Amino acid sequence: MAHWLRDRGFEAYAIRGGIAALTGEGLEAEPVPAAKTTPTPPARVLAALHSPLFRRYSAGVLLSLIGNWVEAAAYGYVVLLLGGSAATLGLIGFLNTIPNLVFALPAGALADRYDRRKLLLVFQSLNMALAAALAVTWQTGTLTVGLLGVLAVLGGILGTLSFAPFQAMLAATVPRPDLESAVAINSLS
Repeated sequence: MAHWLRDRGFEAYAIRGGIAALTGEGLEAEPVPAAKTTPTPPARVLAALHSPLFRRYSAGVLLSLIGNWVEAAAYGYVVLLLGGSAATLGLIGFLNTIPNLVFALPAGALADRYDRRKLLLVFQSLNMALAAALAVTWQTGTLTVGLLGVLAVLGGILGTLSFAPFQAMLAATVPRPDLESAVAINSLS
């Protein structure tokens, strides 16, 4: 206990015998010698960035996330331009999010069973087609709040199906000693 206190900056309380010795009851208060510690090597926080495959993976994740953020902003903006209320905007957000509950487990099974790279290519291509459909229907004036809701559900499904392969591919992009660094860097996105 005394070493634990000393290591955390509580030298005044690091006394053999504890509180009883400190208050004079029982044992004599005797300071505990400092524990010998060996310096730990500096953390390899950015070690994963040495891997070209991880850098390419991270660039792909970044581009995909930028697309997701733009899509989310576009849904909100378009709902308001179509005359939708705040409740409609919340419903569109809900429709975009609810596929996470339904498709997360099947997405993990797909990522384990099939080639992750091919899955990502298919899902991301469909997501780009969905974004193009949103742009075309907006430009032609045929976009309605109902159609936007359908596009939001489809976008949520594709986003959920893409997430598991993205995460599963991470371990293959770096050597095993750098995996902790890769997970930490990836979690920033």
